[in-house]
Amino acid sequence: MKKLLSILAATGIVATTGITVISCGTSEEKTIINNIDDITLKVEESKTIEVTVINPIDDASISVISSDTTIVTGKSSLEKDTKKEGKFNVIVTALKEGTAKLTVKYGDAAKDFTVKVTSNGETPQKEDLNNVIKVKDLGVYEGVGDLPTIDEVLKQVNTKNSDLNLSSDDVEFDGNPTASQAKLKAKTTSTNYTGNATLTQTYSKTKATTIGAVGDKEIQMGEKIDPISVTVANSKS
Repeated sequence: MKKLLSILAATGIVATTGITVISCGTSEEKTIINNIDDITLKVEESKTIEVTVINPIDDASISVISSDTTIVTGKSSLEKDTKKEGKFNVIVTALKEGTAKLTVKYGDAAKDFTVKVTSNGETPQKEDLNNVIKVKDLGVYEGVGDLPTIDEVLKQVNTKNSDLNLSSDDVEFDGNPTASQAKLKAKTTSTNYTGNATLTQTYSKTKATTIGAVGDKEIQMGEKIDPISVTVANSKS
């Protein structure tokens, strides 16, 4: 009996060992992008970062995504890893002060790092409002109030000057606007603009659309009646 148990025990050990070997043989190697250190750049500065990948794959697509492209952009030296090398460069370019995150993607793998952009020590050159607003006749438009608001005026300014994107963060009224004129001036806190500009316009308050009264009428079942005329005042096209 002892001899039989010894044989069975030995057989069990061999079987267990065989199962363990098979299990290890089916594991898959995961593709991982090595850590990328956070960096600090000055405005208009660029830096090239070398990126390496563990367990690279054939023809892996490579891309770089910025959380704020107004602050920093990133571009890969390769669009695909056609040689399965797992090595490429990312060119980082700082555009303005702030902090943004860059995400490097290699196939299904991704790695984030942070880019902080600081001032390059140069004072940005402010533009004169009177020069940047080339079209100063805002034309005919309507608004909700008796006089236009700053946002309504700026919407017309940006429409007439398609290369502009003025906002109330940079400009304000210089005095009170009228239906025919609006004066703008740069805010003292604006880092982009200086000076003032006088604009002409034909502004009016939007008239409410109303439907005229329709009289009651009694009809009999199956009776045909003439069309009823309905009058609409200030209809919108």
